[in-house]
Amino acid sequence: DEGLFRGRGHGKLAGMSDRALNRFRRQASRTDGRFVRGVFGLVFSAVAAVVLSVLLANARAARAVRDGWVAAPCTIVASEVREGPNGSWLFSARYRYVFDGRERESSDVRPGTTELPFAEVARRARLLSEFPAGGAATCLVNPAAPSEAALLPPDAAGVNVALVFVGVFLVFGLAMQFAPSRRRRDESGDDASGRTKAPSRIPLFVGILFTAVGAVVAAFSASLVVRTIEARSWTPVEATVLRSEVVRGTAHTKHGTRATFRPYVAYAYEVGGSRFEDDRYGLGKVSTSDPGTAHRAVAKHPAGSRATVWVDPGDPSRSVLSDPRGPIPAAQYVFVAFPLVFLGIGLAALFCSLRDRRLAGAPPSPGPPVLRNDRRGQFARGIVFAALWNGFVALVFLLVRSSGGRADPVLLVFLGVFGLAGLALLVAALRAGARLFAPRMELTCGRGCLLRGGEGLVAYRLLAGGPGDVVGARIELVSQRYETVREGKNTYQRPVDLSRETVFETDSFRALARGDFRVAIPASAPASARGPEAVRWHFAVELARPARKPLRDEYPVVVR
Repeated sequence: DEGLFRGRGHGKLAGMSDRALNRFRRQASRTDGRFVRGVFGLVFSAVAAVVLSVLLANARAARAVRDGWVAAPCTIVASEVREGPNGSWLFSARYRYVFDGRERESSDVRPGTTELPFAEVARRARLLSEFPAGGAATCLVNPAAPSEAALLPPDAAGVNVALVFVGVFLVFGLAMQFAPSRRRRDESGDDASGRTKAPSRIPLFVGILFTAVGAVVAAFSASLVVRTIEARSWTPVEATVLRSEVVRGTAHTKHGTRATFRPYVAYAYEVGGSRFEDDRYGLGKVSTSDPGTAHRAVAKHPAGSRATVWVDPGDPSRSVLSDPRGPIPAAQYVFVAFPLVFLGIGLAALFCSLRDRRLAGAPPSPGPPVLRNDRRGQFARGIVFAALWNGFVALVFLLVRSSGGRADPVLLVFLGVFGLAGLALLVAALRAGARLFAPRMELTCGRGCLLRGGEGLVAYRLLAGGPGDVVGARIELVSQRYETVREGKNTYQRPVDLSRETVFETDSFRALARGDFRVAIPASAPASARGPEAVRWHFAVELARPARKPLRDEYPVVVR
């Protein structure tokens, strides 16, 4: 409380003026915010740096294998695929090879690991057919230590993708630490050169992070849906069921662990005189918490029975037991749409951040400043958001239509609701675009018109309006303080009027077509300020139109 601080004489706070005390509070708030942001950025970047160092070590090791190890013929002694945790599979093998005239034996599938985990059940048959017991293969041998060998090269693609993700997080953490600007500015937000305050770098890095993550995940999820659509053209082939059972697994959730059940059906089929074995039940990972569903799926295909499988004509080793011609589940569309939301947020943040930085770096224009409203910004934001929303709805609709079959009614209802919302957004954006051609005021601020304790002249003129379009005008000078309001767990800022004064009003078209008015701001009025208790000033312009709603615009200004 201000009175308590002054009454008890707490050091420099005692005897401070209102202006000095408010400045001290803003500086303390900014210092606290910078400290919290710096600590968060330090922890964020430290964790990312540790993970990045591990990934870089793995990347260097993978490059050393690719560049330094040599290929050598080897003989597979034994190979197997066993079930791993959470419904995964583990491939292991033992092989012999001759290097420098000496026979050696190894069990490393990849450098430093004896088991290869994978989740795609169709890969099981391919690995066993590629590395059968007693068959010949080519392994990689370290010439510096011939006892080190591997059947497969290291997975460089996965390491590179992880490096990109962790690198983005590291840059974001560093930006959190060094985002505070270095130039000293006054409390109005302008520096000594007259340039506007440089915007924070945080929105820029948030935009980069969201755009990168959204683009990568969207590309991956879209490839899954495209692969599902391509599978509709696979060829049906008769197969014999070799094994049929329910595989129990474990899934980890925030509430603990729960049991999962997956139908496992192994089958054999022939294409072009060649025999193939596979155990892929569906195109995706088929797992459920309901054991009855898994048991019913297995009961349809008992061991020794005949079944129809769907085979990829381009790669006969790829097949699936369930019919891929059914409707695509709604969850796959959600899986595609969710990263598009991140991508849209990232692109919008990048656009706004780059625009603000461009405007902040521009020098002040010579002559009296012309005040502008936000009609163009409203139209740009509305049309971008409507385009993203309707593009997402159109993409989902095209995917549903290309999937064929009978669509999920729940999905159609959701699409209808989202489509109506997108239509409303488009109408709102077009109405904002129509306002660009509606009558508007142009205000030009003369010398001293926005200084406290002074009086200045503001010139105005009516644009894009005739005698029959506008019948009256009123201009108010408004100051507002943005207070932080907490309601439960929600926190938001609410504008509260500090002052609202009518500075010009007329119902004569000749008077509102062109003219000027005087503005006097008391010396005791608060200056424009940013921060937790921001103070903002603007001219509120209302143009009355016959038999239509009045046009209202705000012209932000900075009062010093």
